[in-house]
Amino acid sequence: MDWRRPLSKLAVALVCCICMISPLEPVVTASEGSQESKMVVIQETEAQIKSLCRQGKFAEACPLAERAVQKVRDALDKDDPLFAVAVKRSIWLEAKTGQYSHAVASCQELLAVRKEKLGPKHPDYAESLNDLAGLYAEMGQLDNARPLFEEALLIRKDVLGCKHPEYATTLNNLAGIYAQTGDFAKAESLSLEALAIRKESLGQHHADYLQSLDNLARLYDQMGDKAKAKEMRSQRGKIIAQLPASRVGTSRQ
Repeated sequence: MDWRRPLSKLAVALVCCICMISPLEPVVTASEGSQESKMVVIQETEAQIKSLCRQGKFAEACPLAERAVQKVRDALDKDDPLFAVAVKRSIWLEAKTGQYSHAVASCQELLAVRKEKLGPKHPDYAESLNDLAGLYAEMGQLDNARPLFEEALLIRKDVLGCKHPEYATTLNNLAGIYAQTGDFAKAESLSLEALAIRKESLGQHHADYLQSLDNLARLYDQMGDKAKAKEMRSQRGKIIAQLPASRVGTSRQ
């Protein structure tokens, strides 16, 4: 089954970081070695990384992103939001270029920082759990991925509630793990729950809801239930037919 990989959510979020966010305001003057001069260097590195990524030169961008993390680490506290942005971008580029051991180490670092600074019940900590689980799933290490998704799911349920889209995202990712390990009943149950939450919280025209329909269709294909697979695809097709092309966006998974 060609289940969409959990890492895709991380990738989508980080593409936004790479291409859209300008996290630092320009600094006009700065003495060498000062906090301001460090910010200028970080700014310049940000621009280089964005340019390379827009050109698809991810292998060239990756070492720059890793150096940017070190520069941010030297200039700012680890609880500064810019640190998380820099690390998450580095994780995405490392995974994009197949450097999974580095990506896992970076993700584990951010996870530890968030646990220390924010606590083990914070939504950002749950996000890092979800991202690390996604990396393990991408690497085929499903036994490592599942408990992390399960922990993230519990945190999101307690903190955000069981009707929140982020809770549905982790449900969907966990369903993918069960599908890959052959527990189709569990995968179906979680996928249907995610589908219902997304319909209620986001609406049936949202890309995440459409992705849930697609995931279910492929799950039913793998289960050999062609009638249900056809029904899911039919529902999805009817919704897409009602949308302008610009509205058929990218799902968070």
